[in-house]
Amino acid sequence: MTTQPPTAMPVETVALEMDQLHVLNRFYKRNGHKGKARPGDHAFVLHLNGQVLAGVRFEVMAEGWLMRGLWVHRNWRGQGLGRQLLQGCEVQWSAQPCYCYPYRELAAFYTRIGFVAVEEHVAPRLQTLLSRYRRRGEDVGLMRFSGLVRSTDYTDSIDSQPLSS
Repeated sequence: MTTQPPTAMPVETVALEMDQLHVLNRFYKRNGHKGKARPGDHAFVLHLNGQVLAGVRFEVMAEGWLMRGLWVHRNWRGQGLGRQLLQGCEVQWSAQPCYCYPYRELAAFYTRIGFVAVEEHVAPRLQTLLSRYRRRGEDVGLMRFSGLVRSTDYTDSIDSQPLSS
């Protein structure tokens, strides 16, 4: 597979139906992500000629959305595809509060796309999940979406590495 930037190629964000979650799960497995989409998740992929370049899933919670598994194909990282995927499905998830648990080394990426750290004064379930991740030794934080930052010339050196699931 080529690793040339897909900027001139037609990529498309696709919402997956429940019976298509296996597409995202296969992508995760082939690209080293341990998470798995489950029934009830709202899942999206970024496609290029039928090939999945990136994927993400959102879990519905009483507090809003929990974004999980934002993941970019290992050969396409660092080219803004994580941001492009989130922009492509933003209308589906941005109307309600949206949280994520990124690894600390990815906090800057999430800040650049519109997330802010919110470890205090959050719902008990969110705090419980954060504590569970940290007890397992995962160096994650809790962030909430505050508005997608738009940029037409954006590329990121860390584009969408693992999110905790």
